[in-house]
Amino acid sequence: KNMQTIADKPEPHFVVALQLEPQNSRIHCMYGIFLMQQEKLDAAKTHFEKAIKYDPHNVVSLNNLGWILSTTHYSQYQEAKNYLLSAAQLAPSNALVHFNLARLFAHAFGDEEVDNAKRYYLAALMHDAENAHIHFFYALFLRFIASAAINSNAKNQAFIDAKQHVQKSDALLAQQQQQHGAGTGEEDAMFAVQSYIEHAKILKHESRFRAAMFLLKRATKLDITRKREIQDLLKQIQTAENEANKLKRVSVSKNSKRTSRKASGSTFM
Repeated sequence: KNMQTIADKPEPHFVVALQLEPQNSRIHCMYGIFLMQQEKLDAAKTHFEKAIKYDPHNVVSLNNLGWILSTTHYSQYQEAKNYLLSAAQLAPSNALVHFNLARLFAHAFGDEEVDNAKRYYLAALMHDAENAHIHFFYALFLRFIASAAINSNAKNQAFIDAKQHVQKSDALLAQQQQQHGAGTGEEDAMFAVQSYIEHAKILKHESRFRAAMFLLKRATKLDITRKREIQDLLKQIQTAENEANKLKRVSVSKNSKRTSRKASGSTFM
């Protein structure tokens, strides 16, 4: 019974451990990870900052702090980039660091960083080719490239590549479920789902509504217990898309009327 209490409520033990060793970078890092899993980002941020203060080479804390600062809650993209680049220099074969850098460059720094985003996605896949989430996010990125491509061959190839990575992601997830069964790796799944949801919010702010929905539909498959929360967010995105389309139609209508008046005026003269 006592062991179950310790396992179920680890937070008091982190507090005691830090009272005994307040400058222990590893304990601050572990506590930060626990708080991230509880979605307590402000508290997690504080402990990752302390972990880095006491050990500037703490790669896990650098990576997690970079991810936290890149969320919509903070949107401190340059600071996030600095922490993640430091982590990448210290651990060049860490796929998760490359993955976070890829996502950050893809959404936070505009079209001029598309090449860097692709480079980091490919680095992430090189170091972890069996990561279903990296394949899925890379597919989303390729769909974005395809939609922006002018050359028809490049556009078609990007869509084909995106489809292949979605299929790879689906196959890997199915394989994991067969191997581990339901309920295994719940904490990792929770964090993965939160990443999907957070990135969807970022895409919503960028008016990339379809891409946001693409992520949320996958998130629903990953964690059925958050289906209602995800459906509410999907409704918000759908409403935002409808309003954006309505504003576009109004703008087009006004421009059309102005053009018509100018043409009418010039004819009259």
